[in-house]
Amino acid sequence: MSNKKRFKLPIGCLLAAGILATICGIVVPFSTRASLFSLAPAATLDTNGIATAAFQTALALNLETQAAASSFPEPTSAPSPFATDTGIALPTSTEVVIPVTGADCIPDNPPQTGVVVDVVDGDTIKVLLDEDGQTYSVRYIGMDTPENTGQVEYFGPEATAKNAELVYGKTVTLIKDVSETDQYGRLLRYIIADGVFVNYELVAQGYANTASFPPDVACIPTFQAVEQRASTLKLGLWGAPPTQVILLPLPTAPSGGSGGSSGNAPCDCSGPDLDCPDFGYHTAAQACYNYCVSQGYGDVFRLDRDIDGSACEDLP
Repeated sequence: MSNKKRFKLPIGCLLAAGILATICGIVVPFSTRASLFSLAPAATLDTNGIATAAFQTALALNLETQAAASSFPEPTSAPSPFATDTGIALPTSTEVVIPVTGADCIPDNPPQTGVVVDVVDGDTIKVLLDEDGQTYSVRYIGMDTPENTGQVEYFGPEATAKNAELVYGKTVTLIKDVSETDQYGRLLRYIIADGVFVNYELVAQGYANTASFPPDVACIPTFQAVEQRASTLKLGLWGAPPTQVILLPLPTAPSGGSGGSSGNAPCDCSGPDLDCPDFGYHTAAQACYNYCVSQGYGDVFRLDRDIDGSACEDLP
């Protein structure tokens, strides 16, 4: 008996070698394969069966991988709602609110809108309101301009002209403070036209001075601040007045009527009550109205019933 020892490889190693050779395409020399397989009993090893089984296993795994990959949904062709054709996202359009200079002081009351159909003077207008289609006299809140009717005051015509420039024929927004009307029945309002706070602008440019009439005082501090600036810069009425102020003469009242009075005054504002028929003529009634307003009495005889600055309009 030979003393050479023969070594047998376990069957598992042979199987692994066959599978690896089949999958990876490794070419093993025939002599080497023969020597490998000769180490195990020939009757118990089927290399063709092993190779076939290995190939079928690899093929099945490959088919499963392809099937899994194809199971994902195809991307749709619908465009993204956040991108344009150039791939740049566009912001959603929003309304741009432009602040109105000086208007922060206006109370948060419901606004009204209307069209300015007449400018009476620097601080009074007539507005056709949208809400009821009626025309109202409107007095600006918190400021006062020089007179431009009757006894014309310095810078009165300029203030009226500036007011007309800002509002005449325009759609305006009207906002009240506390009071609805003044003692003459005029609406008391802050006015905004074309993005301009008109009350504020007239004071800021020197066409008006601040006038406080409680309880409508929300914007008085704001107006006082810009009034001080206008005064410092000598804007408008704060500039040097002319050496001679030309005053519009008042018509004289007809002689002998109860509407007349002694002296040069067209009527006695503190005297007996007067009505339009007491004057006989529009010019006489207007002279009395203008005089009493200039003296601080206001329309004491209620000669201006529609509060438009014109007294006893039915008289000749």
